Amino acid sequence: MKSLKTKFFLPIVFKLVFLTSLLVIAVSLILAKQNTELFEQISTDREESTAEILTSSKALEVEAIIESYVEKLTSLASVRDTDRTLPMDMAYFKMESNGPLDASNELTNSNVGDQPTADFRKTVESFRAHTSEIQAGEIFLSTSANLTEQPYLVIGAPVAKESGTVSHWAWALIKLDRLQSSFQMTKNYSVYLVDKKGRVIVHPDERKTLSGVDLSKNKLVGQMLK
Repeated sequence: MKSLKTKFFLPIVFKLVFLTSLLVIAVSLILAKQNTELFEQISTDREESTAEILTSSKALEVEAIIESYVEKLTSLASVRDTDRTLPMDMAYFKMESNGPLDASNELTNSNVGDQPTADFRKTVESFRAHTSEIQAGEIFLSTSANLTEQPYLVIGAPVAKESGTVSHWAWALIKLDRLQSSFQMTKNYSVYLVDKKGRVIVHPDERKTLSGVDLSKNKLVGQMLK
């Protein structure tokens, strides 16, 4: 007795429906992938734009604060030595010149507690190599972290010119309270201030401010330093 083999044939309409479904699914997957990539790009662009606005705003704020400190240094340099009184937030002031100075060229604020003047002098000496930058008209900024009992903003700035050349410049160590208060931790962003070598001057995490941690190896900081 012969076995019977039954053959089944699908109508052409089913084949068309099947192929059309596959095509629709494939197109849907492609569109979904493209939409996802587009959404991610839009989100990234939005985040970058927000970050840029935030950092630009913070940069302007910091610039205004630094300019106010430079004005204080210039004002102190313009009065007689015996009449100089340091602002409350300035721990130490020292003026230097290409020539001899008439009288005492440094002043320590009595409000800084037990911090010896010698520590302030030692701090300034540790940045002596940057004097040429100041003489060229630049403003120098760094931190005294690990050099003084508490960190201060170290600033060096030209304060007087003669015949277009910087003749006098000043160093100061300034309390970080004002800057620190402006760098508060936010939910999505961490904005901080570093010096030319990538050392933290002010960070929302005060532990990093206190230690003056070196972030020069950080990928983003390294790119910015270049």
